[in-house]
Amino acid sequence: MRIAVIAIAGLAAIGGAAIFRVQATKNAGPDWVAQRAKPAILQSSDGKSVNLGKLYGKQPVVLVFYRGIWCPYCSQHLGTVAAAEAEFKKAGAAVFFISSEPAATLNDMRKRQNISSFFTFLSDPEAKLAKFYGGKNPAGYLDSATVVVNRKGFVTYGDANKNYQVRPTAETILAAIAK
Repeated sequence: MRIAVIAIAGLAAIGGAAIFRVQATKNAGPDWVAQRAKPAILQSSDGKSVNLGKLYGKQPVVLVFYRGIWCPYCSQHLGTVAAAEAEFKKAGAAVFFISSEPAATLNDMRKRQNISSFFTFLSDPEAKLAKFYGGKNPAGYLDSATVVVNRKGFVTYGDANKNYQVRPTAETILAAIAK
């Protein structure tokens, strides 16, 4: 409930109704759910290499793939996930926002949404990790997808909905972390 209030307050602050539809129900997920998470080394918005494989199994990891800075649905979704920062910290999760855009553009998204450094922006320029998790479409850009990896390194939740207007809520992601 608190997350919903935060999200509504965040929407009111930006002066509009939600432009994306949230998915509040549990998604059974694609065939990679219940499998070991796919390791990858990606570049962060500050130019550092981040080895996701080394993080798996140490703490919950959330991968939020988004289409790009140009996508209003993505901007709003990242903002609502970021509004639940305190809950993600409490859950001990590392949260990554991943796009195929270069580092400078990732920083633009962070600034535009006023997203704290708790959330790490990563670039997947060839969309290799995104493609594995169903987040790359035939047109070449990323589709939205959300992946939760548990403390044992297994994917416990996956949402790779091809309808770019439908996104999981922060509450849904947090519930997946808690399992």
